[in-house]
Amino acid sequence: MPFRPAVHIPMILSGVGAVFLLAALGLLFNDSARDDLARGEVLPVVTAATLRMSALDEVVLVEGRLAADNRSVFREFVACQRDRFAGVEPSGANKGRERWTPMETLTPPLKIETADGIVAISNQGYEMRAPPHRWWDTPIIIDVLGKTGERANGFFAGDVVTVAGRVVAAPNDGARGRALEAKVLFGGDHAAYVGNLRDDVLATRILGGVFLGVGVLLLGIGGLLWRRAWRRGKGTRPKRR
Repeated sequence: MPFRPAVHIPMILSGVGAVFLLAALGLLFNDSARDDLARGEVLPVVTAATLRMSALDEVVLVEGRLAADNRSVFREFVACQRDRFAGVEPSGANKGRERWTPMETLTPPLKIETADGIVAISNQGYEMRAPPHRWWDTPIIIDVLGKTGERANGFFAGDVVTVAGRVVAAPNDGARGRALEAKVLFGGDHAAYVGNLRDDVLATRILGGVFLGVGVLLLGIGGLLWRRAWRRGKGTRPKRR
């Protein structure tokens, strides 16, 4: 079928507009970020002592510092994401932007110093949010030499953190032993954690609004072009005698 601008351009614009509109609805009506914010604002912030009094499976927050005896997993990092430099974008809208390929995520069990003792994170695989430290080679020089650079984002011992997670049993700490099965390790105190969640909600709303505007605009333009094509087609039809 040959390309007919009067027919296919409105069709393409309308189709792309519909995709933007569906994406906007998905963002605007996605309650995930709002639910995370609501939980972050109301969840109890516990210490080592109050964690021992918490019920198993209760979801809590722990604010403190990463203990000095946490073992490093890469350079000075006790938890981090490592990436490999993969060159720069050769063309397009992102021309010149650095490309990084994930190498490994290192999220071991950790110890958190609170006001009245140590809270142990018992699991691996938690999400790292707002890691405060970054290390990298010099990718431009390394790329020129034909080698590969690396970078890492993560946490050092002594960093202030807020941990969101679930209370679990710590069998080696007596009948009332408690540990934390971490879901999120955040770089900052509780106030900064809640602020970060608010920023996520705001960013989701802004992006949803932009997608909604683009979708409506493209659908509107597509509809106008359809209407114009229909009128032209109607005007060129032979009149009946």
